[in-house]
Amino acid sequence: MEEKILVQNKEGEITKPGQLKTIKEVGMPFFEKNYAHGNLYIDFEIIFPEKVNDMQVKELSKVLPIPKNEELKEINENTETYYVSDYKAEDENTHHGGGNKANYANEEEDEEDGPRGQSIPCHNQ
Repeated sequence: MEEKILVQNKEGEITKPGQLKTIKEVGMPFFEKNYAHGNLYIDFEIIFPEKVNDMQVKELSKVLPIPKNEELKEINENTETYYVSDYKAEDENTHHGGGNKANYANEEEDEEDGPRGQSIPCHNQ
């Protein structure tokens, strides 16, 4: 299932080339905990022209039109909006083990675990 989100800066904030931004709890789901999501990191690589002339502005407005009020209303009503924040290394989800199943051994019973956490051997057939 495809999920669309609207990503915005706070009003008046400008994203600069090379900036790394974070949207908390909108990233990939955690291993064996798909109800919880990590952070989404966006690394902006933006190349701006030195200047644009009137003809270029006219052409850009065809490709990047300013949404009409009705379109903005539909976006706002049908899309969950998330605001980016500045990247901080301490916000990284390193405590979740990056999908390593061994990190969850103590948190919940393994599929191969029997009563009281005893391991049940697998037999070849």
